[in-house]
Amino acid sequence: MEKVEAIRTDPAWGNKPMNPSSAFRCQDHNKYVSKTGGNGPHTKLRAIDFLCSSEEAILLEVLGYKHGMTGFGISQKGDYKKRFIHLDDLDNQKSQPRPHMWSY
Repeated sequence: MEKVEAIRTDPAWGNKPMNPSSAFRCQDHNKYVSKTGGNGPHTKLRAIDFLCSSEEAILLEVLGYKHGMTGFGISQKGDYKKRFIHLDDLDNQKSQPRPHMWSY
């Protein structure tokens, strides 16, 4: 939450609202919605998704990196109201070096 608050209060964000679409998930729900199964970063309070598109998604990625986020998943297809960015702060791993970016 400290990293998310740092992003939200960063002057570059301009004091705009941030609209989370997913934060903490129980293991059962995460198994249903994610390829990470019951042990994904959302189940460990290490990830959050924000509804955003276009320039807001780019800015959140930059600010996330600036404030210590290491994982950046982008979904910018389809309806603008359903587009989002995933931010997480997982540690560097041999199997998945960080920072890491992917698209949905």
